[in-house]
Amino acid sequence: MNQEKLSVTENLIEEDFTDESQYFIVKNKNVEVIANNNKITPEEWLTLRRSSIGGSGASAILGLSKYATPLSLWADKLYGSPEINNDYVKWGNILEPVIRSQFKDYLLDAGKIKSRVYESPFMYRSKTHPFMTANIDGIVITDQGLGGLEIKTATILQAKDGVLMSCPMPITVRSSIIWQF
Repeated sequence: MNQEKLSVTENLIEEDFTDESQYFIVKNKNVEVIANNNKITPEEWLTLRRSSIGGSGASAILGLSKYATPLSLWADKLYGSPEINNDYVKWGNILEPVIRSQFKDYLLDAGKIKSRVYESPFMYRSKTHPFMTANIDGIVITDQGLGGLEIKTATILQAKDGVLMSCPMPITVRSSIIWQF
């Protein structure tokens, strides 16, 4: 496993940083890039994901997820499990770039905040806690600073769970964001 991670990291070069925000995060924070997700196969990404705990695992560890328990997360990391491919995942992947591209306009309209929003196609790992990884959906740069963007999509059926914008942020999403940022 370590050899696989190392080879992915060694293949990462400065050209992979598509803008100043990516370079800034890696050079100035306690994280390192372990993969450019656009340059590895889905199987390689899944292998890296299973070797650590990412944002979606945080709510499982805390017992907050309705999709995973601490025990099922442990079993997945140890033995693997089939990747989830359903309509929610499909539409989330389709809509993520659209939502990211519109987020800049949302900030401007909502709070008159000028920003630049970038895709973040990397898997990051904490240098202090190497078992912690993150796959963040975007980087936001404003005159107020640098921030991360975590995109979630929802159906009207999830409104009762507090997923829609007019509702409080669900604790599962909050725990994922805290873990990653």
